[in-house]
Amino acid sequence: MLEKDGQILALPPAEIIFSGFEDRPKIVSYKAKREEESFEYKNTRVNFTFPESDTTLLTELKKVALKCRDTFSLTGYARVDFRVGADNNIYVLEINANPCISP
Repeated sequence: MLEKDGQILALPPAEIIFSGFEDRPKIVSYKAKREEESFEYKNTRVNFTFPESDTTLLTELKKVALKCRDTFSLTGYARVDFRVGADNNIYVLEINANPCISP
């Protein structure tokens, strides 16, 4: 989310894809973020493209993110990290009031 000129903009969602993590925890660890030669770094990617069938879920994620902003009185910019269960239940993992915005 980004606040600009008093308007709140919900930025496009991103999904972390964990490829081949069968026996590994599906978390974005230090290795996944920083160690370019690690399994975690090489097999964790970000997806910005969603099928039409995800429209309802994406709308709900936006609503929850904006509710987090209001609940915690966030200003400026912030990122809300979610997990979505197999049943499409939304779980807020954390709210980053000063998120790292990296390539």
